[in-house]
This record gives sequence, C-alpha cells and structure tokens, in this order.
Amino acid sequence: MTEKRTLKHPARYSYSDCLRDAVPTPTGLNGTTLYQLLMVGGTVAFVVTANGVRSSGADFVEHSH
Repeated sequence: MTEKRTLKHPARYSYSDCLRDAVPTPTGLNGTTLYQLLMVGGTVAFVVTANGVRSSGADFVEHSH
C-alpha cells in the first residue's frame, strides 16, 4: 500500500504554466467557485474592452479603465 503525500504548501504555477495548460483544474467547492469567477470576470473584461475599442477607438482604454 502506498502512502498518499499531502503538501504543506500548494504548488506555485507561473503565468506561462497557465498558458501552456500545465496547471491542473482546481477541484473542490472553493477552487471551482474561484476558478469560475476569475474566468467569467476575465472574459467580461476582455469583451467589454474589445467592443469599446472597436466602437470608440483607443481612447476608450484610456478614459474607461
């Protein structure tokens, strides 16, 4: 029988790890909720910025963010 190790500190991942899809998807209620919140928030921010720049030009970023 193999013992299952528990980490005292969670593993750290860099932004490039996330871009390369080398980060495991969070599990558990807190991890899943936080992941969904960050994904929805990031998607909304990106789409609003892209549409604002498309309709108002580059000044949108300077004046609205």
